[in-house]
Amino acid sequence: MTINDNGRQVKRIWWNGANGDESLTTEGQRTLRFVGTYHGDRDEFWVEEYINNKQVAIHNCRYITSIEWAMEG
Repeated sequence: MTINDNGRQVKRIWWNGANGDESLTTEGQRTLRFVGTYHGDRDEFWVEEYINNKQVAIHNCRYITSIEWAMEG
């Protein structure tokens, strides 16, 4: 993942949770979008979670172990 992936749609993310591998996927009204920004000396990445087009969570990519990108087109 790079800054060039900013705004890209995400299908599913995985992270190490209390019960082992956990995941979150787009389903129903939930959408996930990758966000990357440059902060002068470093890049920062996260995945924004939306339900009914309203942002409900931000997931820091430092804790995400894998990203499955959504099909484009």
